[in-house]
Amino acid sequence: VYNLLEEIDTPGEWYLNRGTGVLYYWPTAALDGAELEVSMVETPLIQLTSTSHLRFADLTLECTRGELARIDNGNDNQFQRCTFRNNGTNAAVVSGTANGLNACTISQPGAGGAKLSGGDRKSLTDAGNFVTNSDIHHFGRWCWTYAPAIRPSGCGLIVEHNHIWHAPHTAILFGGNRNSVKYNHIHDVCQFSSDAGAIYTGRDWGARGNEVSYNFIHHISSTFVGHGVHGIYLDDLASGVTVHGNTLYEISGHGIQHGGGRDVILTNNVLKNCGDGVAADSRGTGWAYAGINARAQDSWDLLHKLRQLDYQSATWTAAYPECAAIPNDYDLAYDKANDWLTPGGSVLARNVYCNLTNGLQYTYDNAFSYYATIADNAEICTPLFVDEANLNMAIDPDSPALLIASFEAIPFSQIGPLREIDLQGNSTSIVNGDSTPDTADHTDFASADIASGTVVRAFTIANPGSAPLTLSGTPLVALSGDHAADFSVSAIPATSVAASSTTTFQITFAPAALGLRTATVTIVSDDIDEGVYTFAIQGNGTWRSALYPSDWTPATTDGTGRFLHDFGYAGYHGGMEPIPDTPPGPVVDATQAPYQADPTGTTDSTDAIQQALDAVGEAGGGVVLLPAGTYLISLPAGQSWALRIRHPRTVLRGAGTAQTFLECTSTTIRSANILLVRPDAGSVFTELAGTSHPLAADADNRATSVTLDNVDGLAVGDRVVLRSDWTQDFIDEHGMNGIWTPSTSRTGPLFLRCITAIDGNAVTLDTPIRYPLKTRDNARLYRCDPFLREVGIEDLSIGNRQHPGTGWGDNDYSVAGTGAYEVHGSHLIHFYHVWDGWMRRVNTYRPASNTGDVHALSNIAKTSSSRFVTFTNCVVQRTQYEGGGGNGYGLALQDANDCLMTACEVIHTRHNYDFKCAGANGNAVHRSIGRTPRLSSDYHMYLSIGNLFDCMLMDGDWLQSTYRPYGSGDNLHGHAGTQNVFWNTYGTALKSTMVVESSQHGYGYVIGTQGESTNVVLTTVV
Repeated sequence: VYNLLEEIDTPGEWYLNRGTGVLYYWPTAALDGAELEVSMVETPLIQLTSTSHLRFADLTLECTRGELARIDNGNDNQFQRCTFRNNGTNAAVVSGTANGLNACTISQPGAGGAKLSGGDRKSLTDAGNFVTNSDIHHFGRWCWTYAPAIRPSGCGLIVEHNHIWHAPHTAILFGGNRNSVKYNHIHDVCQFSSDAGAIYTGRDWGARGNEVSYNFIHHISSTFVGHGVHGIYLDDLASGVTVHGNTLYEISGHGIQHGGGRDVILTNNVLKNCGDGVAADSRGTGWAYAGINARAQDSWDLLHKLRQLDYQSATWTAAYPECAAIPNDYDLAYDKANDWLTPGGSVLARNVYCNLTNGLQYTYDNAFSYYATIADNAEICTPLFVDEANLNMAIDPDSPALLIASFEAIPFSQIGPLREIDLQGNSTSIVNGDSTPDTADHTDFASADIASGTVVRAFTIANPGSAPLTLSGTPLVALSGDHAADFSVSAIPATSVAASSTTTFQITFAPAALGLRTATVTIVSDDIDEGVYTFAIQGNGTWRSALYPSDWTPATTDGTGRFLHDFGYAGYHGGMEPIPDTPPGPVVDATQAPYQADPTGTTDSTDAIQQALDAVGEAGGGVVLLPAGTYLISLPAGQSWALRIRHPRTVLRGAGTAQTFLECTSTTIRSANILLVRPDAGSVFTELAGTSHPLAADADNRATSVTLDNVDGLAVGDRVVLRSDWTQDFIDEHGMNGIWTPSTSRTGPLFLRCITAIDGNAVTLDTPIRYPLKTRDNARLYRCDPFLREVGIEDLSIGNRQHPGTGWGDNDYSVAGTGAYEVHGSHLIHFYHVWDGWMRRVNTYRPASNTGDVHALSNIAKTSSSRFVTFTNCVVQRTQYEGGGGNGYGLALQDANDCLMTACEVIHTRHNYDFKCAGANGNAVHRSIGRTPRLSSDYHMYLSIGNLFDCMLMDGDWLQSTYRPYGSGDNLHGHAGTQNVFWNTYGTALKSTMVVESSQHGYGYVIGTQGESTNVVLTTVV
């Protein structure tokens, strides 16, 4: 029931009192800030009468009570890349010659999309009016039937390369002659219909020369029962139509309904999952015969319609001799004995079908006996399509269908709108209109120094369409916005991009001022529905402090004893070498034999990927490649990791963060690591027997050599550990009596170094130590088991299925049976005992089954007891458990030396960035972003020494190094850090009362803060 006041009981319903003009409307959403539009305009917004050669481009026409645009007569007028929406009747009406719509969008018209007429049927003169490359959807809003997306009625009209979807009734309803209905993509129409077809014509003996070819019609079904809904419907003796090369898939009714017409050609069509393939009848001699008559104004007077066309003229006789042969006499033409009312002359040949409920041929009155030809039709199911699951219904090159004589492969890539712009950064597609820059797709340029810094990003314009794409903007890549001058196009793309080809351009960011700098990129092309392509970019303008003068050396100390450590050693190979793009060794595809990892996300791939990693590692190293896809992994029974890189020179590589996804399905993962990078043996805390050498003398802060009691067994090139213990003297010196207790397991300062020279008992180290080592604290040098070297993870995304349990309180991690207990202490990625490793272009993601915005269950990525590990260009976020006890951390470093995190982003964890223990020293977090954590990014416990936060953007995040009276047992966290540096911090979206809080033992340094949040809290603790 519609338009009845007392029946309004659902959002979206309305009632209009036409007597008073009062509208009663139940809105679908809150109206606060909404705009309500009521149109009183009853005439088209644009009306052309007998005009020629006009172009209307990139306009939006909307909100009339009738049509939006109308072309009456005239020649060569066109709407290009225009949007038609929200009107009362048909969106556009077109007559004349060579007029039409190209690359337009039509949505929410009250009736149909575009009506085409023109041409002359008697003389078979084509009009050439057209609707092409257009997207038409949600039509028939008010008129539910016989209001199609496109209605060509005339001679020589063109309906090609359109995308038509979501409607109650027919997509294309055509009539006349020589009309071209080709290469259209149609789905989800006829939703509220019965006895209808996605493409429809009917009741015309003279419907000759029409071509319905190379259309993809799929998922056609209706909520109504009755006579069904079909793919292509030739109703009531419509004759002379060619139906060729169409793909019909998931049609609830007939793929093709042939309603008794003559000379119908049905060839080279592919039909799958339809009620039946071709339903044919001879209704002209059957149930419909009683309705066929000689009343000139009746639609069933078929002969009268032919006479109106002068169907036996020389023109028609030459073009359609079969039609001209129909007697121009009612008695003869309508006599059942003469067969003119049968589907005679029709052809059913070279059609391929699979899984049809009633088979290819379905009839209830022996209609197929009248066909001229039925030949070479074949049921073929495997293989049939290239990628049916993703609706790539091109014929598989190995399909037996191609062996059928004269069967032609359907040009599937040409179906639908032609020319398509796909803009990519870092191999990741950027959505048109994207307003949220991201490091993952290079629209976020991170940070650059305002004095001399630049960041260059390369972008790709791909054309996956089947026709050349032309860039037409001036300039080809335009920059606009408040800070557009801070960006420049440093390499321009080509003007034309061939089908299935690409071109590239570069943008350089060189900020002129501090803080966030933004701009918009605009690219204009002849893309059919994204002719104006825009996306936002941003970068952060920073500066380098003049604190380091030109004569600065690592030994520089001011008069009060203050100094800055040299952080130039952080990262892969001490910052001296780039991460290799082509590591030595083979590239092994884990989806291929003998491993056969499943990229469809259907079966578990843990064993397959692990076997590939082990095989590559045991063979001396290489790359294990995970091509695009989703790979399910899980914790094997009795094991604390899902995947493990245990051999040197082994790299796990995906196809990109937007293409390769690792999804962990295990949720009971207490203390586990989903992806563990760790050798089979080794810990920096375990001394190899006979290798421990006590220091003969104290070693000062920043010392580059130490004196030992002996150097027996040591050699240049050895990787060694220097450390001291947590003695009572050490505790007293730091004022932590009663907070810390003596322990040989709780290490004091710990440094991982390489021996570069030995002179007597003096050992020279590759880099300075960062804190005094004292003999009273059992200072010593020793060797441990070999580190895992030259290992990496890159170009993929990783996520964990959400834990379904309850119990997520801060202390529930110690309560058995709670969700917190079952995920406590787990990590998505953990580097342990690694020297020279990396994680680059690795993101987290939310698996599709997660009901909450959850990427990881507890901690995300951690580096422990390692040196020279780089994390770069990673975006990680969203932990399910953010409780106490060491849960919910983003990127963490524990007892790790000289590691680097750069161009990373951490979002919404308990602590986004975190340092732990005195063994965490010499590390740098550089030009990275922290957003909206529960608590601060911090130095967390046990005196992390001499680390750097450099050029950080803290968006609702803040940095801390303070005294922390937290923890349990005999050792509280106490002094969390000393000699740590916060340099050039930009604060925005203030969450705490400060952007930096520094309360460090001895000295700590805060140098330069800026932005909306610049408050700094400083306390020096001696």
